[in-house]
Amino acid sequence: MTAHLKYQHAILFINILHVCLLVADKPAERESAVESPFLNIAAYSEVTSTSTCGQTKSEFYCILTEIGLYQGQYCTICSSKNRLKAHPIEAAVDGSKRWWKSENNVHKVNVTIALGQEFHVAYVMLKMGRSPRPGVWILDKSSDGGDTFTAWQYFAPTTSDCKRLFGIEASEKPLKANESICTTEFSQVHPLENGEIHISLINDRPGSLDFYNYPVLQEWTKATHIRLRFLSLITLHGNLLPVNDDDKSVTRRYFYSLQDISIGGICTCDGKPVKWCAWDRKAHQYIMAGCDTFHDQNITLLETENGSNLSEEQLTDEYGKTVTQPFEEQLTDKYGNIVTQPFEEQLTEWQDCDAAV
Repeated sequence: MTAHLKYQHAILFINILHVCLLVADKPAERESAVESPFLNIAAYSEVTSTSTCGQTKSEFYCILTEIGLYQGQYCTICSSKNRLKAHPIEAAVDGSKRWWKSENNVHKVNVTIALGQEFHVAYVMLKMGRSPRPGVWILDKSSDGGDTFTAWQYFAPTTSDCKRLFGIEASEKPLKANESICTTEFSQVHPLENGEIHISLINDRPGSLDFYNYPVLQEWTKATHIRLRFLSLITLHGNLLPVNDDDKSVTRRYFYSLQDISIGGICTCDGKPVKWCAWDRKAHQYIMAGCDTFHDQNITLLETENGSNLSEEQLTDEYGKTVTQPFEEQLTDKYGNIVTQPFEEQLTEWQDCDAAV
């Protein structure tokens, strides 16, 4: 190992140890806001978009970060007829490295995630594809099956944009449990691709450390549908490119893209959060602990070969085979793969820090 690599590794270890020591010095901040393990409910949801490239005809587009032979730009085709050239919205939730792309130069685009049932949503995380993050947009939620939507959070490039566009002052921390804030952190030009947006709907809000006993925060996080309402692209005005809406060599670089949508969800039973739930790949539904109403309405007991019913603790793995361990010990990872060790035995970042210290 070269001296340079050894130096880099040493710096990395010091940084990790420093973070862990900071955490250890602040035990109150290590309290988990919600004990329930989060499921990435986006992976099991129906996602749609009002604009996707290549759906009706092939579309030529260019990448901001690459240099090519076409007028100095790297450009290619988006077409739904060619899987290697297609960028469907499903790519944002399938766990692959593919990515969704909107049509060029379309500012107002909705991406809607139908969760399939009611959840308490703890966080929403987005990773962009080959474009900057959106300039102006709203994270909306619906609690009535998608009939009506209300704003969870607003996003704008500047503090004056928050006031001008949404009528509220910019803020990074809510003062009330059910307050919709406007943030400027995630609407900057850089990075030009693969940028991330992390949105917490529980942390730093009043009641976050007592979620199961704080009805206002529980109501705030309830959702059956989530909508990403993109309103304005980042177009690098006056920075890198000339601005001319009629110049295709410029506007073909302007589009939205998403490589990953992750949503941390907590299942509900009779409107209340449950301690945990898991996804049954065979039944294509969620299974919850301590929810008799849910089981009565949604679980159909399987029949064995001799006609006897299987107990509720006998579930199926990802291949449809029956497994008999208690379902409290079965979880799924981000992509729906079954994890069989008890939840308590799965390491968390805090336990990793404990080990490092």
